[in-house]
Amino acid sequence: MTPQAIAWPEVTVSGRKFTLRFSYAAQYQLTRWGKTLADATAIEIAAACAGTFDASGRWKSEGFEKPIHFADMMEPGDEAALIEGVLSSIKKAFPEVEVSARPAPEMAAATKSDGSMSGPSEPVIRDSD
Repeated sequence: MTPQAIAWPEVTVSGRKFTLRFSYAAQYQLTRWGKTLADATAIEIAAACAGTFDASGRWKSEGFEKPIHFADMMEPGDEAALIEGVLSSIKKAFPEVEVSARPAPEMAAATKSDGSMSGPSEPVIRDSD
């Protein structure tokens, strides 16, 4: 069986395309921000995972200094695709865990009357033993 490259999810934010690759560099970045995969929001994880592959397939992290720098680029309506990309990236890196999204606690009060949310969501990660 020939090994195949992982097809990491891609998202477009403010017209810029990013690949979301949950890698050692992403874990390192989250640690620098005082976060773990278990307590980071989707925007924090996306900011840590964002990067691109060059023509020869070499990875280059975007290297956002702070998650807010990534969030500053977001437009209304970007969040749903971003959350899906983050969940997919985590699942590709850790196929044995169960992941889903839930609203961030600070956003619970921001729920609109129709039940929709505005603002960042955080992933939920469970070991699927």
